[in-house]
Amino acid sequence: MSEWTLLAVLFTPLVAAILLFRVPAGQARALGVAGSLVALFFAVVAFAEAAHPLALSASWLDAAGLNFSLSVDGVSGSLVGLNCLVTALALVAMPAAAPRARLQVGLLLVTETATSGALIARDLVLFFVFWELALLPIFILIAVFGEGRRGYAALKLIIYTSCGSLAMLLAIITLYVAGGASSFSFAHLAGVRPGGGALLGGLGVADLTFLGFALAFAIKTPLFPLHGWLADAYRAAPTPVVMVLAGVVSKLGPYGFYRVALGLMPATMQRWSPLLMTLGAIGIVYGALMALRQDDVKLAIAYISLSHMGFITLGIVGLTQAGVSGALVQMFNHGVLIAALFYVSGHVEAVKGTRSLARISGMARGAPGLAALFLVVALGTLGLPGLNGFVGEYMILLGTFTRSWLLLGLAAGGVVLAAWYSLRLYQGLMNGPPGEDSGQRVDLTTAGAWVLVPLVALVIVIGVYPAPLLNLLAAEAGRLLAVL
Repeated sequence: MSEWTLLAVLFTPLVAAILLFRVPAGQARALGVAGSLVALFFAVVAFAEAAHPLALSASWLDAAGLNFSLSVDGVSGSLVGLNCLVTALALVAMPAAAPRARLQVGLLLVTETATSGALIARDLVLFFVFWELALLPIFILIAVFGEGRRGYAALKLIIYTSCGSLAMLLAIITLYVAGGASSFSFAHLAGVRPGGGALLGGLGVADLTFLGFALAFAIKTPLFPLHGWLADAYRAAPTPVVMVLAGVVSKLGPYGFYRVALGLMPATMQRWSPLLMTLGAIGIVYGALMALRQDDVKLAIAYISLSHMGFITLGIVGLTQAGVSGALVQMFNHGVLIAALFYVSGHVEAVKGTRSLARISGMARGAPGLAALFLVVALGTLGLPGLNGFVGEYMILLGTFTRSWLLLGLAAGGVVLAAWYSLRLYQGLMNGPPGEDSGQRVDLTTAGAWVLVPLVALVIVIGVYPAPLLNLLAAEAGRLLAVL
């Protein structure tokens, strides 16, 4: 039964994507939502068994040491569930009259399959295959259906991520060959230690291999200063696409740091931890300051996401029980919050015809439902106790406290700035006199309520009672950190 559950989680969205060509274009979105919700059901079943992880392993290419190996534990299970949920809500958020709806829905479903595959793969080559597959549909969706400089943004995204993917591929080959491995499975490679002396500037084989992985993960996250693709891609992407890209696909970066870098090369990651922590802390402050400078609502949210991903990276690479546990919780929380924020941005633009904060204000008068839900999301984003953003950030700060007072100060400054940019965004849109815009003031549609209400419910439930999720993820982190 476990094998069928894993296969259902992985391939249900892909089956739905194939069936799209058998239904009218007007039913494409409904079929896509149904496929994602079925996958979500199986993801919840797999997550419920996280204490005894479901696993599947089958021969793939024995001569090359490749296996079709899958497994779901607490960490991957929570993120797979997030992937299915955010994709389903992104499809609900898609306009009913979206052009070439079957193609758009199909590409989002392929992205869902690829992302889930990367999260549950336990063979390094299989992980790389799914990692690469997740990029192609996003590139097409931005290049074909995006706005503004969509071609430039899509090209920039693929250039950045392709450089990271090449570095990771070289790292995979080096780890396999230099370590004398006979299999690409995570379980086997966890015991491999690449030998050899210094090769480049005093760096050994293990260091260069680790840096290849780290470059790929840092670009995908993105981690300062490798975030050059973020602003253009997030600004050009349609609302459903940016919900998936920022809410789910970007989590493959910190997940790679956790599962691959820490899981396979713990000693080398320990050596590079101070540098990565520093970049994460700088990214927190830089993203926050950039968010405060933006007049474009969508661009402000993009830099808010960059700041939050800096927190997550800081927690994981800090290599403390509290920090890693908090980062794993915050990955889930960030996906919920950022998907909600980008949906609000898209709704505001659709209603007002602009994303300029200078031209929008006073929306709460005509949209009380939106204002109430957005307030919860904004308060969760700034880390208000009792909402989901608090517990992860608190534990990350707690872990950083044991490593560096200076980095703790930078991260704490980011918390203060988070209150500033979150309230600035909310007050700029919802409070004040009516803005100088020509759009009609309308509240959320039924579809909008279906998107925001589940996300806001998670913001509240996890904030009030985070123990079940936190305890499970903390136990997973403890097992991985035990090797240190």
